[in-house]
Amino acid sequence: MTDEYGYALRLVSIVQDRLDAGIESPLELKQAHRTALQIQLQQEQLEDEITSLREHFSQLIGLSATQLVTTSSSIPSSPAPLLWSTEHLNEYPDTPGVLSAKMNAFAKRKQANGDSRYTWRPQIAFAAQYGRISPFNGAATYYNLNGNYNTAYAAAQVQLPFSDSARKAKARESLADAQHAEHTVEFLRQQQNTTRVKLQHSVTELGTKAELAQLDRGIAEDQLNAMLVRLTSGNGTDSTPPMTPKDEMNARILERQRYLEMLDATLRLQELQINLLRRNGQLESWIQSAHDAQTSD
Repeated sequence: MTDEYGYALRLVSIVQDRLDAGIESPLELKQAHRTALQIQLQQEQLEDEITSLREHFSQLIGLSATQLVTTSSSIPSSPAPLLWSTEHLNEYPDTPGVLSAKMNAFAKRKQANGDSRYTWRPQIAFAAQYGRISPFNGAATYYNLNGNYNTAYAAAQVQLPFSDSARKAKARESLADAQHAEHTVEFLRQQQNTTRVKLQHSVTELGTKAELAQLDRGIAEDQLNAMLVRLTSGNGTDSTPPMTPKDEMNARILERQRYLEMLDATLRLQELQINLLRRNGQLESWIQSAHDAQTSD
């Protein structure tokens, strides 16, 4: 972006000189200014994104953002293309969302089993109480205690809930909740597999776009080299007039723009590949590959 912005400023200067000489129109100068401002805006947006990512990373690891630098050797190489079919989707581990839903379904199934067995289990309750009346203050005067100041009783209750409609309804409700939770697990697993398939297709598509961006950059670079040759030689024909410094700056800006488009396409491809690794449970092994490569070296 710095190179491209420098070429854009140089283009503005060239067009201004040509305008002063009466060769260019004010419209060309405005277009050159607009190109420079667009590149400046892109550069500012990239700097803001870099700052935001650095601050976010500093909060994650507890270090000041000013102390963070990029160590290229610590970054693993681009993930290899993941080629798999829909027949092996269930071989990959479940995502945390699916695992949480499975535990919820397991708990609801246990609750449903307990509620369904309630009506076939007699409920037995036992109670006992002991008390002693103080002989002070003339208690025997008011109560016919016959010299016995101790009181005690015990009771047992047996309940057969065979016709407990409320409990039977609760058992049916618990069973419905358990079945709903189990269906939710299957739904989330299907969504998980669908997302993986979409990500795989997107990786393939972005891989093609990255190759196309790389090819466009190569074409722009070849066109720039050809233009520099013509600019250096100063030769032109009736159909191909000689190149000017303005044409050179436009070609350099185009080549830098194609290069940035290639970098952006490659970045989006790598981000999607990493997201697919995370969903397939292969992210940690990919990160570990960088350490293994350093150890082997």
